[in-house]
Amino acid sequence: MIVNALSYPAITLCVAAAVLIFMLLVVVPMFQQVYARMGSDLPGITKTIIQFSEMAPTIILCLAASVGVAFISKRLAGDYGKYQQAVSSVILKLPVAGELVKKYQMSRICSLMHLMTSSGVPVLQALKLLSGIMTFYPFRESILHLCKTIEKGGSLADGISGREHLYGKKFAVLIRVGEETGSLESMFRSQAEDTAAELEFGIRQMNNVLEPALILCIGAIVAFVLIAMYMPMFKLGMTIR
Repeated sequence: MIVNALSYPAITLCVAAAVLIFMLLVVVPMFQQVYARMGSDLPGITKTIIQFSEMAPTIILCLAASVGVAFISKRLAGDYGKYQQAVSSVILKLPVAGELVKKYQMSRICSLMHLMTSSGVPVLQALKLLSGIMTFYPFRESILHLCKTIEKGGSLADGISGREHLYGKKFAVLIRVGEETGSLESMFRSQAEDTAAELEFGIRQMNNVLEPALILCIGAIVAFVLIAMYMPMFKLGMTIR
């Protein structure tokens, strides 16, 4: 569901980047040569685009180097806790996307816990198994924290109450009710279904907003570059008249 929702925006961004690079590296230099032969004074916006075009190769190389450094860092330090903690903290702070990531991880946790508890696996053993499955650092660490809390005689709700920034107050209350009423399995099932529905709705809403926003943004960038490069011709035409 997430891959399908992000495929179109990703393809659109790649096409937009390719079009912008082509205009800066090919189209703008062609206009620059024509205006250099004319020898006329250029508007400020045209000069800005030309300067940006001259800087474009350096910017592209810097971006490519940054991507390469990020990839190498992931390969070398991807298994270290501090690296995973830094990356996950950045992801969770992203607007909209951070909340969707939380809901996705919550949906996985609730679904797996329901699967194991309904099969007769004790909660502590289920959490230990879950800690080996989860790869997203904050939730993996929180599950290890839950294991320690239960081993010390605490309840699952007590451990979750200290991590409400990840799980939310609603989930903590539901787990406490489930433990007190002996219906923890059904609580995990209902929460998994609710979280999956919220995740699907959030992804659809994001996609509905993102697609037209990207199209408008691409059109605005292309129009801005073209207008900036044609302005000297308009100015020349007005002068001839």
